[in-house]
Amino acid sequence: MPKTQFPWQIKKGEPLSYWEVSGLTETPFAGEADTLSDKVNYTYINGFTDVGDLPCRIAFWNDMKGREVPCPAGVELTETRIQPSQSVLDFSGFWFCPTHLQRVLRCVVNAPVAGNYQFRVRTAGGARVWANGKFGFAFEPLVRNKPQESIETLALSEGANEILVHLEDIAERDTVYSLELIYEGSEATEADLQVGLSASYDAKALKAAEAFISSVQPDKLYYSQGHVELQFDGALPEDAQIHVETLPLLKPTLAGSKNAYTLLKGSNRLIGPSVDELAPATNLVRVTLVTQGLGVAREVGVVCLKDLQQGSGATLEERRAELLASSAQTGESHLSHALSKLHMGTDLATSERLLLEALSKISRREDCADFAFLPLLWIWKDHAWTKLSEQTWRRVRSTILGFRYWFDEPGNDAMWFWSENHTLCFHASQYLAGSMFPEDLFLCSGRKGQQQKQVGYERLLKWFETVERDGLAEWNSIPYYPIDFIGLTALYHLAPDADIRDRSKALMDSIFQMMALHTQSGLPAGTMGRCYDKDIFAGPASELATLCHFAWGDGFVSSGNFASTMIALSDYIPPEETGAYASVPQGRALETSYTQGHEHAGKLKLYKTSEAQLSTVVDHKTGQHGHQQHVQDVMLAGNPYARFWVNHPGETQVWGSGRPSYWSGNGILPRADQSGPVGLMIFNGAEEEADFTHLYAPLHVCDEHELTGNWLFARVKDGFTAFFAANGIEPLQTGCFAGVEFRSEGHRNAWLTITGSAQTETFAEFKARLLASKISWNSEALTLSVEIEGQGSLSLNWEGDLKANGERVSFENLSPVPRIGLKRLDQSCSTQEAAHV
Repeated sequence: MPKTQFPWQIKKGEPLSYWEVSGLTETPFAGEADTLSDKVNYTYINGFTDVGDLPCRIAFWNDMKGREVPCPAGVELTETRIQPSQSVLDFSGFWFCPTHLQRVLRCVVNAPVAGNYQFRVRTAGGARVWANGKFGFAFEPLVRNKPQESIETLALSEGANEILVHLEDIAERDTVYSLELIYEGSEATEADLQVGLSASYDAKALKAAEAFISSVQPDKLYYSQGHVELQFDGALPEDAQIHVETLPLLKPTLAGSKNAYTLLKGSNRLIGPSVDELAPATNLVRVTLVTQGLGVAREVGVVCLKDLQQGSGATLEERRAELLASSAQTGESHLSHALSKLHMGTDLATSERLLLEALSKISRREDCADFAFLPLLWIWKDHAWTKLSEQTWRRVRSTILGFRYWFDEPGNDAMWFWSENHTLCFHASQYLAGSMFPEDLFLCSGRKGQQQKQVGYERLLKWFETVERDGLAEWNSIPYYPIDFIGLTALYHLAPDADIRDRSKALMDSIFQMMALHTQSGLPAGTMGRCYDKDIFAGPASELATLCHFAWGDGFVSSGNFASTMIALSDYIPPEETGAYASVPQGRALETSYTQGHEHAGKLKLYKTSEAQLSTVVDHKTGQHGHQQHVQDVMLAGNPYARFWVNHPGETQVWGSGRPSYWSGNGILPRADQSGPVGLMIFNGAEEEADFTHLYAPLHVCDEHELTGNWLFARVKDGFTAFFAANGIEPLQTGCFAGVEFRSEGHRNAWLTITGSAQTETFAEFKARLLASKISWNSEALTLSVEIEGQGSLSLNWEGDLKANGERVSFENLSPVPRIGLKRLDQSCSTQEAAHV
């Protein structure tokens, strides 16, 4: 086939999406240690927290911004990015310490005439651009995690022009690191630009290979045995080399795998890595096709269930022993595993290794070091100078005395102090460490231990006062409730002051109560203040699932946990009445409402039977850009993966690193409300946002399902759910989300979510009743009205007026204390048979 150096053509307004890319250069970059002004006012709000610029970024501006960088000619370019469907080159990720990131990118542009050509550059970081070895322009906003843009001019010669880009940033934990270069035209010509790479290629074959790799998906989302099978659309005309890498997401301390395969010509399926090579829970799978000397890659995700074990303990004490044994016998990734092994007196060599690894991370002041610090203090309290070498214990002591406990102590790290879970863990660490070393000097603060304890104590009082008054901004969160438990359990078990112990236990009781309310068949579910894809897909493998099993049984046990080990070692007992909330008796429905977060930010409603559960956060920042809030949630009993939700994608890249992402959070938050088993949502997205909403509905775990008109119905054993989209529902037909993802087009849309039970009707009757509903949607006025047999009439508008049978329904319980009611299933939604507070 004929070859050309310019396989692609771009018009004005289109991006340069074809690049050769160097590997990532990572260099520690901390700057001088300094303190920060204390902006913590103990008011916690979901979303990005602007805490000012850390010393590392200030140093980066001073030392690196505006410096002369030589043209990066001769740099080895090992990766190819060919992504015509995406305009953003995204290299985002997570770095635990301040790190200077650098990459070099190259493409070749064929200009029809010589002249000045304009490009819109949008970058999170800083970009320098050369054309044919001559410096063109620099755009260095270097604003953390907020892409900035500028129109820049680049002088191009007639014919081929080598474009080189040096892209850099300073990483501070979760880091948006990206580049977008869009052609904006030229006064010299109206003609399009031609784009290529550094060599000549068979353009037709290259385009076919790009389309082929872009279609890659695993054959399913969940794996418990066998191999991951990768599927592609179409086929290649000759054998191809495929490289597959796996990266654990939920447990990043575990190693991934790398494998090379030959995909035979004509084949569209590849048997990939064994499930044994995957880490438990969620894994990112990077698939690279080698073609014409180029490596073209795409990333997908899979959930591994190989370590998922059904819990067996019948009593609380049996389950306490079960959790501790699981951690001690199979856990090998973090400090709680070392704590359990030391307690059991087993595998002490692994305990020492884990302890030394953690000490290194804590001494480097990696982000999230505070999560590991509390198990470290527990280890010191219970086991100091025993079972391990004296040198190791000296290192433990020096690490505790040398740590940075708050940002009024000098530092040049990227530790995050400002969210409610981190604030708790830092204050608890300072308080407990000071109490354990009362006469010793803490090097970073210059305080004696007695002073550290007092400062930590006073700060803890402020934290407790806020959370006791407001509730938790990160309500019902699968990833963050366990972090809260790290701090609270350490205080409950180790605190020398009775008031701190008592307040810690009271808050633990409150969290377990909220967990029980949102637990379905021993598994965590419900709306959440913060979530990630990795948690909502792999809920049964999460630590919160293990804690649900500990409290009420009927769940799963995972060994990879921090807080559950600590709770198992303590004498904590969840409140007895929570068992009645976790398992609703037959013939009854539980309803509750309460608020969580500052100024009642999370107004929570829940309707739950033994078969199905629906929960909603009402009117939460409606119309604003979302973060990680999970707005409405359905969980059906009978299968641990029968979880359903609707969201507006925060990014269109599946398995991206955005907050919000494709499945977790919302790009634009909807107007949402709930009346008993009926949920209503109105979406009003901005034009620049994704132009669809979508439903996650795992039909592969359902016993029955039916898509008819604008309705999707599903049954799992005796639990039913139904979804209605005003703009229609279209299923995805290919890839791992086939049978799982259902899209509804349009920025303006309305969804209904309804649950039902075989206790009151058959599945056929449930479907017939809902199909007979009268539904009215006005996309201009943003009003939704519905008449459903058995539920009466409901309406919701964009201003937030919810009406039931013509009467306005207000959210009444503006308190973090749940108002809980049980009613008979044959009663109206408003009738409560018994109430508990």
